[in-house]
Amino acid sequence: MVRFFLGLVALFVSAPALAQSEIDVLSPAEFRVHLAAYVEAETDYRAKHVDEWTFIAESDAGDVRFNTQNAYRQYIADPPSIANVFATYINALLEVGATKIAGQIILVVRPSDQIENSNLAQTRSIEDIFPAPRQFAGDLSLFLAIDKPSSIAYLTHDDLSDFDLTEDEAWTIALGSTPVRIGELSAASYDEAFVITADSGLAPSALADPSFCGPEGNPAVAGAVTLAIANDMFLIGLPSIESSMQSFWSTARNVVEIGQSASETPLLCQDGKWVAIPFPEM
Repeated sequence: MVRFFLGLVALFVSAPALAQSEIDVLSPAEFRVHLAAYVEAETDYRAKHVDEWTFIAESDAGDVRFNTQNAYRQYIADPPSIANVFATYINALLEVGATKIAGQIILVVRPSDQIENSNLAQTRSIEDIFPAPRQFAGDLSLFLAIDKPSSIAYLTHDDLSDFDLTEDEAWTIALGSTPVRIGELSAASYDEAFVITADSGLAPSALADPSFCGPEGNPAVAGAVTLAIANDMFLIGLPSIESSMQSFWSTARNVVEIGQSASETPLLCQDGKWVAIPFPEM
């Protein structure tokens, strides 16, 4: 990951533009209906409608509750990829109950209230199910999770018992394993703003890495601004590239105003840490 940040500016300058699809896209409700039908066709689960964003996959072995907001964001970013998005959900279903190993424990950067929409937070209080998150910056927190081959699931107290770990031990493992599991980061331009992604789907977790914005972080990132627009990507603007800062603010404002950003809080890398800042006045 350090190599990525050392070449950050050069990578942004040469970042390819993400293609804009001209095909018609499904509404959130239409997307949920299609995904639920796909689940029924490809698995033994039966889909039960809950609301515009949610359905329950039922089976004799148990039920899995799906909130489709993040999948929908992935879909509208690249509508032709809908089959891949659906396949990811199918793999997640097939992984339910699969054997887990402690080395899969990671930390994820997510909106502080997002866990309320998780599959398990339905019949018991969140505190009874999940270890407490740690505040990160703005409206974002750090959560413990399990990095499965085809999905990422929040770590539960039951998981801790299965691993025979305390919460502190799990955080220690996560801090060590996350940078490795993030893998290579890549940058692309989107409406002239820079978007950071990773094949692992863990790009926003890089924001919590001290080698990014930390006391000994890369000087090129000092003064950078970022916005976590989805669970698997973030926008960034670098002060050394004036055009990227201008494009960042216009794009960040747009995605927040239309309700298509996971986070609504821009962050500034200041004095070795991320701090929340307001949008500049227009």
